[in-house]
Amino acid sequence: MPKSRQKAKESKRFATSESLSRVEKSFTSTARGIISKSVDVRTSTSSGSIGPSSLRPWEPTDSIGEMLEVVQDEGLAGEAPLNEEPGRVKVKERKAKRYEDSDNPLVLWLDKHREEYLDWAFASEGRGRLYNGNCVKAGCLGDAIYRCLDCFGYGMCCKACILQDHSLSPCHRIQMWNNNFFATTTLRDLGLCIQFGHLGGLLCNKSSLVEKFVVLDVNGVHTVDVAFCGCSSISPRNQLLEFGFWPMSSKDPQSAVTFNLLRNFHLMNLKGHIPPTDYYRALERMSNGNGLSSPPDRLHQFRTVLREWRHIKMGKRAGRGHDPSGLSGTPNGGAMVLCRACPHPRKNLPEGWENAPPEMRFLYALIVSIDANFKQKARSRPGDKTDPTLGPGFGCFVPNEPYLQEIAKETDQDEISHCVSFSALWNANRKKSKGLRATGVGSVVCARHGMFRPNGMGDLQKGERYINMDCIFLMTLMACGVMILYVTYDIACQWGIKFYDRMARRPLDWQLSDSVEVTFRVPKFHLPAHTEKCHAPYALEYTEGVGDTDGEAPERNWAELNVSARSLSMMTSGARFDTTDDICNDWNHEKTLDLANSLMKKLVKAISNLVVYTRAFTAFTEALKHHHSAELHRWEQQIANWEKKLTKDCPYDMPSSSITMAGVKKALADEEHRREKTGENQQGTRSNDPGKDSSTLSMLMIEMLDIEEIQRRTLTAIASQSELSLYQKTDLQNRRTTLLKRIRRMRENQLTHIPALRRLIDSSNSNVDPEAIPLYVPSSVSSEHRKAIFPQYALYLEGQLRYAQAFEALSTLRGLLRARTVTYQHSEQVSPSQGMFTKLNALRSQVEVKILSSCGMYRTARAALMELRGHGDWEIALKELKAEDVRGIGERVAREEDLEIFRTAQKRSGIDPKDIEQILKGEKKQLPMIFVDPSAACSTGKNDNTSWIWYTYGEKSGGTAGGVNPKEAEASLRVEWCKARARARRAREEVLLVDEEMRRSVEFCRWRAGWWEQQKQRRNGLENWIAEGLDAYAAEQGYMETSRAISWNRQLFNIRERAKVIREWVDNPAKDLEECLRNLAPLEIEMDLGSDEWDT
Repeated sequence: MPKSRQKAKESKRFATSESLSRVEKSFTSTARGIISKSVDVRTSTSSGSIGPSSLRPWEPTDSIGEMLEVVQDEGLAGEAPLNEEPGRVKVKERKAKRYEDSDNPLVLWLDKHREEYLDWAFASEGRGRLYNGNCVKAGCLGDAIYRCLDCFGYGMCCKACILQDHSLSPCHRIQMWNNNFFATTTLRDLGLCIQFGHLGGLLCNKSSLVEKFVVLDVNGVHTVDVAFCGCSSISPRNQLLEFGFWPMSSKDPQSAVTFNLLRNFHLMNLKGHIPPTDYYRALERMSNGNGLSSPPDRLHQFRTVLREWRHIKMGKRAGRGHDPSGLSGTPNGGAMVLCRACPHPRKNLPEGWENAPPEMRFLYALIVSIDANFKQKARSRPGDKTDPTLGPGFGCFVPNEPYLQEIAKETDQDEISHCVSFSALWNANRKKSKGLRATGVGSVVCARHGMFRPNGMGDLQKGERYINMDCIFLMTLMACGVMILYVTYDIACQWGIKFYDRMARRPLDWQLSDSVEVTFRVPKFHLPAHTEKCHAPYALEYTEGVGDTDGEAPERNWAELNVSARSLSMMTSGARFDTTDDICNDWNHEKTLDLANSLMKKLVKAISNLVVYTRAFTAFTEALKHHHSAELHRWEQQIANWEKKLTKDCPYDMPSSSITMAGVKKALADEEHRREKTGENQQGTRSNDPGKDSSTLSMLMIEMLDIEEIQRRTLTAIASQSELSLYQKTDLQNRRTTLLKRIRRMRENQLTHIPALRRLIDSSNSNVDPEAIPLYVPSSVSSEHRKAIFPQYALYLEGQLRYAQAFEALSTLRGLLRARTVTYQHSEQVSPSQGMFTKLNALRSQVEVKILSSCGMYRTARAALMELRGHGDWEIALKELKAEDVRGIGERVAREEDLEIFRTAQKRSGIDPKDIEQILKGEKKQLPMIFVDPSAACSTGKNDNTSWIWYTYGEKSGGTAGGVNPKEAEASLRVEWCKARARARRAREEVLLVDEEMRRSVEFCRWRAGWWEQQKQRRNGLENWIAEGLDAYAAEQGYMETSRAISWNRQLFNIRERAKVIREWVDNPAKDLEECLRNLAPLEIEMDLGSDEWDT
C-alpha cells in the first residue's frame, strides 16, 4: 500500500493498530478458550483515527483477560507460528514476501527496462524476429504477407492459409504487409464468406447470400459476407442464433452481435458501469483507429439487443424456458434471485417450524428494511409510452399497472410527523416533480444479508409518501409465508402507527395474514436523530429476536445502484425497469456466491461477542447481587413486562436533570414579580429614569452569564484552531463586534444597579479583546470587596444561577460524550470517500470543541459556587471535574501501553513523532480515551468504572443540598444492567441466527438442485436439439447447486460445531470447555486482516 494511502487509512481512527483491534475483538476469543491467536500485528494493515478520544483496543475484564492467549510478533516480515493445540481455531494472516520488483515495480521498470520495452513494442510493427520469408504453415510455399492481430504469435501467412485458418474465426482482424508497413484489410476482402446452417466448411447449394453483413464482436465492428442455408425451414434469425450470433432484427437481419460480445459487455456494464454508448464507441475505435473511415452505425440496434439479451438471460436463470407457460407465464417476482439465507417455507425451513417453542420462533422470522432513494430519479422521455417493459413485475420492481392504480386512489395524502421533522415526510409533501416521471424509488430489502427482494422496489411519483411505501411493502411480502416479521424503516415510529388501518384499504390479496406478528424498528444509525421518546422503543439493540441486525442494508445497496443513477434516469421507462432488474439480480447473485464466506465471518465475530458479553453481563449481575438484590429482581420483572408490552415504563430511560437554567430563570422571574408587587424592587435595585434600562437585577445577572458563555465559546473556538483562514478571521471579527456592543449595553445596566462597580470598571484595561473583558460578576470579585460592592440579593442570584448552570453543563456534557461515541463508532461505515471522511473529521472536531466548552462552563460554575458558598453539601453532587472524569459510559482513559501501541502504529504510517505527541499531550488538553464495553467496565474492580458525571442529575434528596438521589443512582445502574443484558441476549441470538442461516443456505441449494431436476422434460413436442439443450442446462444447474451445497456444508460444518459447543458452555459454565473443544477438529481460518470488509 502506498504511504499516502496508508497514512489516510491510519488517520481514520485514533487507535492502536486496527489489525490488533480487529483480531483481538473478533478473533482472539481464547477469552473463552475458543480461538488461540498468534499473528503479526503489523500496523500496515491498520486504519486508525486521529482524535484525542478514540484509542480503541479491545479491553477485556479480568475474568476474561486471564483466559486470553495473545502472542504478538513484532516483526514486519515472515509468517507467525500457529498454535497447534487441538480444538483451537488457528487464525493465520496472509503475508506476501517482499521483493523490490513487487514493492516498487515502476521504479525498477523505469530504471532498467523502459527503453527495452519500447524497442520490442516497435518490433511488433514489423514482421518480427522469427519471420524467414515463408508461411508459418508447415510445407506451404505461398507468399506470406498476411497476419492476424487476434491469433497467437502474429505469424505471417499466405492468403490461402489465413482463409483456411479463419473459416471458424470470421471476426478476426487481418493486416497485409505492403513492403513498407502493415495495412488494414479484412477477411471479406480476401474472399471469406460465412456459411450458416452447415459445419465443416460445407457449402449450401440453396444458400442466399447477404453482402456487407455487419457483425459486432469484442474486437470491433466488422463487415462480412454471409450465406444463409436454404436446405431447411430454419429462418435466418435462428441460423444466426445457432452459430452464436444475436440478430439485430427479427425480420431479414442485416446485422448481428456475437454472444461473446454480449457476455463481455454484460459483465463490463454490471461491474465497470460502462454505458452502451461508450462501449460501442470503443468498438468503433478498434475498427477505425486512424479516423480515415467510419464503420456502419449500429448503436441504436445494439441498445435494443442488449435489452433482449438481459431479458433472456434472466429467463434462463429462472428456468422459464423449461416451463410450458414460458416467459409470458412468469409469476410476479419469479425471475428474481432469492436470498438463500432468509426463511422460505417449503424451501429451506425444517418440518414443523410453525410449532417451534416461543423462545426459538425468532429463528424463522423474516427481517426486512425499507428505505427510499431520491438519486434514482426518472426523467420524462418522449418514448415512454411506446417503450414496453419486457418483464413487468418479473424482478425487483413491482408490477407497474396495479401499483399505479392503487397509488391513484390517494393522491392528496399528507404525512404528519409526531417525531422530529423527517426529510422523508417533508419531501412527501413538498417534493418537486416537474419534468420527472419519478422523484426516486422506494425499496424493501433483506435486512440480514442485503439482497433486493422480489417486487420490492417501486417508483415514487412525489416524494416518500405512505401510500407508495405501503404498496411496495405489501407487494413484496405477498405469500411470504412467515409468522414473524421485523421491519426497519428510518421513520418507523410514524409509518407504523396506522399501518394496519392503511393496509385495510388495500386489495385483500395484498394484505398480511392476521397471524403474522409485525414489529417496527428504526435502523441503528438513523435512531439518534429521533426524539428521545423513540430511542428505546424503536432500538434494534433492545429488540428480542433480531441479533446483531443493524437495519442499514438499504444504504449499502444504494451505494451500488447509485453508480448507475444518472444513466438510469435518462432511460425510457421500459429500459429503466429492465436494466434496474438486471443490476439488482446481479447484486443478489454476487451476494449469493460469497454467502458462505460472509456467514462464516459473521459467526466468528458472533462467537466472540457471545462469550464476552455474556460473561460481562454475568459478572455485572453477580456484583449487583451483593448490594442490589432486591432492585435486581425488580429490574428483571420490569424489563420482562416492558418487552411483553405490559407496561410503558421503559427500563432503558435515564432521568433527566431537574435543575436547569430555564427552570431557574422561570423561578427568578416569579420571584421578581413577587418583589415588584411588594415594593421590594423600589429601593435602589432599578432606575426610575425612563431613558435608562429598566431591567431587573435578575435579568442583569442572567445577561452577564450569557455573555460569559459567549466569551468562553469564542476563546475555545480560537484555541482549537492552529491557523485561521481569511473567512474565519472575518467571522471572528464580526462576532467580536457584536459581543462588544452587547457588553457595552450590559455595562450601562450594570452601573445602574451596582454603582460601586464604577471604580473597578474604570481601572480595568480597555485594550483587551471582547472575549477577555472582565464582566465583574460577584464571584469574580475578591471576598473582602464583594459584600461592600454587591447587594446580598445579587450574591443570592448568582448562586442560584451558577447552581443550575453546573447541572446544565453536566447534562450537555453527557449528551456530547454520547455523540462522540457515536461519531467514532460509525466513522468507517459512513466515510466511504475522502470527502465524507473529511466531513466526519470536521464533525468530530466540533464535538471535541463543544466538550471543552461544556467542561469550562461546569468548572467556572463550580468555582463560582465555591467562592459564594464555600464547602458544603452541594459538593456531593457537584464534584471536581478532573480530566479523567470526562469520559463516556463506554470509555476509559488510555494507559501507557495503549499509547505505546498507538505511537508504533502512527510511526509505521509515516506520521511525524512530534505530531503524534502533540495529538497525545498537545493543544487539546484532553486525555486520550479508549472505547470499552461499559458493562465489563462496571464489573471490574479497577478505576475504569463509569465516571461520576453519569450519576448526577440534580434532585435533592435526604436533606442534602443537591446530593445524588439514590433513586437516580439506582436508575443509572438499572440502565447499564439492562444494556448489558441486551448485549448478551443479542449476541446469543446472533449466534443462533447465523447458524440457522447457514443451515438454510445449504438446504436452499439442495432444494434448488431438486427443483432443477424436476424441470427436465416438462415441455413436449420440441425438436430434439432444443430438448437436449433444456435438459443439459437443467442438469448443469442442478449439478452446480448440489456442488455448492456440498462445498458450503463442508466449509461451515466445523465452525457450526464449534459454535454449538461454545453456546452450550455459555449456558452451562460448569462444563470443561477445553475438553469439549479438544474433541473437535482443528479449524484454520485464513483471512486478509487488512481488507476493508473488516471495517464493517
